[in-house]
Formats: sequence, structure tokens, C-alpha cells
Amino acid sequence: MMIRVVEATAEDVDIWRSLRRDGIRRYSNAFMLSLDQHDASDPAVDAERVVNGGKFSAYSGQTPST
Repeated sequence: MMIRVVEATAEDVDIWRSLRRDGIRRYSNAFMLSLDQHDASDPAVDAERVVNGGKFSAYSGQTPST
């Protein structure tokens, strides 16, 4: 199956946070924050980051990929 990479939009904040959380859980050394820091972070701050651009999600079909 083909992987599709798209730039995240305001509607994708929950998906983007979920994918980032999974990445932190699996590969903690690749991120600058811990899982606890991610969980305590304000979703509104992440929404602003996503809206400002440069955040991407990969999909396998209609499902976000990790």
C-alpha cells in the first residue's frame, strides 16, 4: 500500500498530537520532550504550531501511520 504524506491543518491537531505521542513513546530519544511533558502540554499551543505550518502526517489509506 502506498503511503501518503500531507501537511497537517487545524482539523488535524488531534491526529498530529496522537502521532507525536506515539513517536515519543516509541522513540523517546528522538524528541525534545518526554511523554509526561507531551501529555501536560496545552493542545491549543499545538494547534497554533500546526496552523503555522511545517507539521506533517503520513497515511496508509485513510489511517494515520506511525
